[in-house]
Amino acid sequence: MKHLQTDLATLISSTFYLMSRYARSQDKQLILAIHKHLILIEHHPDMQSETIRTTCNRLRSYWLHLLKKDTGTAILEENTDIPAAYSKLSFLQ
Repeated sequence: MKHLQTDLATLISSTFYLMSRYARSQDKQLILAIHKHLILIEHHPDMQSETIRTTCNRLRSYWLHLLKKDTGTAILEENTDIPAAYSKLSFLQ
């Protein structure tokens, strides 16, 4: 079975939605979802804008910094999307 790629507009819209949810709820689990969506946008085969790629990369750094700031102990080490420097963090809740 062929893997279907999510279209770019849906990824961008869902990322904005997740960011809005985080702004309202401060739910730490949303940080990883946002980070993963930014990776998907940055590496999407239809993404042709180098400006957007760079913006996604910078935003991922921002969200990981926020995760580091807001957490203290280990997130599951199986989470390979997170750089090693952050792999020993966990959620406060």
